[in-house]
Amino acid sequence: MRLCLAFLLLSALAFGRTEFWAPRVPPRAQYTLDVRIQPDASRLEGTAVIRFRNETARPIGRLALQWSGALKVRINGVAVEPVPGASSPSLFELPGEAQPGERVEVAAEFSAPFQIGEKDGNAMYSYIYPRLWWGFATHDDFEVRLQVPPGYELATSGRLDAMTGTYRAQNVRAFGLFIGKGYESLEADAGDVRVRVVFTPKGRPCAELLARSAV
Repeated sequence: MRLCLAFLLLSALAFGRTEFWAPRVPPRAQYTLDVRIQPDASRLEGTAVIRFRNETARPIGRLALQWSGALKVRINGVAVEPVPGASSPSLFELPGEAQPGERVEVAAEFSAPFQIGEKDGNAMYSYIYPRLWWGFATHDDFEVRLQVPPGYELATSGRLDAMTGTYRAQNVRAFGLFIGKGYESLEADAGDVRVRVVFTPKGRPCAELLARSAV
């Protein structure tokens, strides 16, 4: 019932040729992200390119983006502003409706506050990027470049590609990260799954046990 009400509300706020609607099986999107984390300034900023194909039988005229922060959006190369009245998520009208089989590219510049705990020196975020919103979780592909100051250790939803310096994850619900200062890490493989454990220097014995147990 809540999901239906959310769709009705967004539709009521979106006046024009095609109301916002969510496919029963949303298209799988490819996210290319470049994210810069500035702990001293308590700030995160970056760029995102989101690509997908309209694999439904209906035109798509509006998209919803979920993000808590500043956001500038271009869809298929055209700058667009949020539809008035819809704030979270924000609704954007496509320059031209995406017909079945057509591709859509969303390019965004974004920023937001980013806090690292003063006591433990770390932070964990499930989302560090604006994302397409369909009213329920979806599985997408990610290629993410992260820029952080020296001395910070990372653990992410993706696996680092040493050749490109990007983290890659396929068919996952979200790309999140752990970031901490003064931490160490170790890695091990369980088949094609990379296990990464981040720990304080005093926690090494426990971390080694956790890694062995996970593998």
